[in-house]
Amino acid sequence: MSFTHTDLSDREKEILRLVATGASNKEIALKLHISTNTVKVHLRHIFNKIEVSSRTEAAMYAVNAGIVGESHTPIEAPKDVPVIEVTPVIEKTKWSLGRIIGILIIVLLVIITMLFFPRSPQVTRIQDTSDSPRWKYLSPMPTPRYSLGVAAYADNLYAIGGKTSKGTIGVLERFNTITNSWSVGRAKPIAVSEIGAAVISGRIFVPGGRLDSGEVTDVLEIYDPVEDSWSTGSPLIKGLSAYAIATFEAKLYLIGGWDGNEFVNSIFEYDSTRDTWQEVTQMITPRGYAGAAVAGGNILILGGYDGKEALSTIETFEPNSGKIKYSPLGGAVSMPESAYGMGVTSLADMVYIVGGQGNEERQYPALIMFNETGEWGAFEAPGEENRIHLSLVSWGTYIYAIGGEVNNIPTNENMSYKAIYTVIFPLIR
Repeated sequence: MSFTHTDLSDREKEILRLVATGASNKEIALKLHISTNTVKVHLRHIFNKIEVSSRTEAAMYAVNAGIVGESHTPIEAPKDVPVIEVTPVIEKTKWSLGRIIGILIIVLLVIITMLFFPRSPQVTRIQDTSDSPRWKYLSPMPTPRYSLGVAAYADNLYAIGGKTSKGTIGVLERFNTITNSWSVGRAKPIAVSEIGAAVISGRIFVPGGRLDSGEVTDVLEIYDPVEDSWSTGSPLIKGLSAYAIATFEAKLYLIGGWDGNEFVNSIFEYDSTRDTWQEVTQMITPRGYAGAAVAGGNILILGGYDGKEALSTIETFEPNSGKIKYSPLGGAVSMPESAYGMGVTSLADMVYIVGGQGNEERQYPALIMFNETGEWGAFEAPGEENRIHLSLVSWGTYIYAIGGEVNNIPTNENMSYKAIYTVIFPLIR
């Protein structure tokens, strides 16, 4: 059947565009003021029309067809990778008790082997096939700093707080991704570092953080980009800094962090509609300076520091069930190497990790994980030297690396990476 993306309705294009940003069905429904069932029906029609079977393939199609972002280079499967056609075979089998016991023993042995003798993830180096550099230096941030919060909203990136060579600040600087220019907004009332920032319903939430005195705060401050004003929400259950932060369906999640005495394993949920906090569960491993990214309807918690060493373990938090999942048979359970203080973000169901510090010198200062397969790829890192405590944020089809610390010196570097069109991987049908 001959098909072009112009055959999609305006509503279908709008939904496909939101899918490419990583939005869930519920988030799409809230944004478009329709039901989740209506979203599912639209997605079924879209998938049939563009002949894809997953959200990741749909996101790639949206970019290649020009539905998302600017002009682009299409994603193609390598010519030497075969397309595998799988025909399922169903055979009627009589299951004896002995055979069932044998299979259970084999499964148990596999689980024990994977638990106590885990394989290191295999990393494929992604080669650049374009003529232009993958990372691009943009207008530098006016104030060099690290451990800041950065959030993206309406073509702008908001850099908030952080630490400079002179101390902790509350400065808010706004970067326009269209004009490549910076402007200054109203400063955050409480100056903090070791923070994250997240957008919900057009407002930027900045919870807790470390004060210049070294103490942690439980204050939640909320910035309105339209009014250029700050307000406060309900205080955190406990003061925290160095946490990982993520949003899912109008709720904010603070994961781990430092409470002033120790690294914690708590996961706190903030309901922005009710202005309330609750502790929903606990991680298996206490950690701070970890990364968090939404992929596949879950929140992946990556790496971090437990007070003694850098971690490589990944824990999966399921917001809908409120449970932590950590299974050796459930996809990727560790990063290729230990790291903390890295920038982490997700785009089109892929997780990007840049910079950070490990127990030894980092071999892979820039990594990408394909969530559907659990496979890892290494790509070119921004700049010549490794950065720690930087902020990584996605907007459109780009990821941006802002600020950080290089050789114990705060940096004002601001770089963008065209994330989607350069990724090449085999398509398996």
